[in-house]
Parts: sequence; C-alpha cells; structure tokens
Amino acid sequence: MPDIAGIAKHTDIEICKRSVGKLLDTVGKLDSLTILGGELFLHPHWDEFVRWCIDDRRIKNVVLLTNATIMPSNWKVMQNDKVVLALDDYGDVSLRLSELKECAKKHGVNYAVYRHTHWFDVTGYSLVKQTEGELCRKYETCQIKGCWNISDGFLYKCTTSFYKMKYMVRKNIEGNSDFIDLLHQDTDAIRKAIERLSGKDYLDACKYCAGTGNENMIGVARQVR
Repeated sequence: MPDIAGIAKHTDIEICKRSVGKLLDTVGKLDSLTILGGELFLHPHWDEFVRWCIDDRRIKNVVLLTNATIMPSNWKVMQNDKVVLALDDYGDVSLRLSELKECAKKHGVNYAVYRHTHWFDVTGYSLVKQTEGELCRKYETCQIKGCWNISDGFLYKCTTSFYKMKYMVRKNIEGNSDFIDLLHQDTDAIRKAIERLSGKDYLDACKYCAGTGNENMIGVARQVR
C-alpha cells in the first residue's frame, strides 16, 4: 500500500475497496486476504481499509503483514477475531518486534511471528533466453507463483509478475496479459480471465525472471547492511 522507494505512491483506499469488492463479486468469497506494502503502517488510511475488510462477511480472515519496524496508529481496529497481525522477524532489522508482540498481547490482538532465513532475488529485468520447456519447468517449480496480488485495480498471479509487468515489461492490456483489469470489466469477463491465467503453462514475466532456484537464494536483510 505505501510508497515504494519513490516509485509507487500511497494506494488510493477507494481503489482498494473497489478492486477487492469486484473480485469478491466474481469469486464469491476469500478465505484469506493479506494486506501489505512496502510497510503497511506507513499508509495514513490503512485502518480504514482494514475496517472495510472486516465488515465484508465474504472475507474470512484478514492478515496484516508488517516488517516489525513501525508501530500501528490504531490497535482497536485489529481487535477482531478475523484479524491476524503477521510479524516478519528479520533479526536485528525488525527493530520493534518485541514491542509489537507486547502491545498485541496488551490490546488482545491476534498475532503470529514468521522467522525468515532467505528470500529469492528475482529482480533482474533482462530477457532470459530459455526454451519453452525450460520456461515451463521454471514455472512448475516456482515457489512464488500462486500468490495472487491486487494493485491499482489489477489482479496479478504473483508478486514478480506484478513488479515486472507494472514497472518494466509493459502496461498495456492484451488478451494474453499476465494481469487482469478488475475495475473496467464485468464479473463474467474477470472470471474467464482468471481461468485463462490459471491455465497458462508459464507467465510472460517468467521470461524476465531468474526463478527461485538455490542460486538465487539470499539471506534476509543483506540488502540493508
């Protein structure tokens, strides 16, 4: 939701509501919706969107993901059985992890701590020369695919696809695009687009992705040291 290195500004909360609402109209319900950034708690209206998600009965669970560096401005909105505060533990980089855990206990907020040991460096933006078979195998073994993302009214199949399609590869909507326009299509069109995207052997973004092999595994927080 918040600013990402000066590239993306704070997301419009109304666009978030319309996008998620349209997806719900299409699929009927969501077992879990994760809200993240950047850093979620930097957004001035994060709690407004959380309240909206809580109030929609079609969303079963609302997960708020934070890197444990910022204290939330509103604990009350998280005092709901549907909400889980997910605290990423990046070691000494997660400066306020202990404080967040204590405050969550104090305010009766559900929380979980996730200790991470690595991440995958898939940030290269050059075309990777691979055969159709190699692309299919890379997608089949990918550890990121399947994490559907919504950003600025578009639905993406994975976070890598989101960044590469939005900021680098292309922004025009085509019939075989890796993303789906949620704001300007009816539910039937969106449903068909989801089925099409789910059935692809690999994404266009895979052509620009290094993959999630061991050679691309990076220890957490190395980029800030």
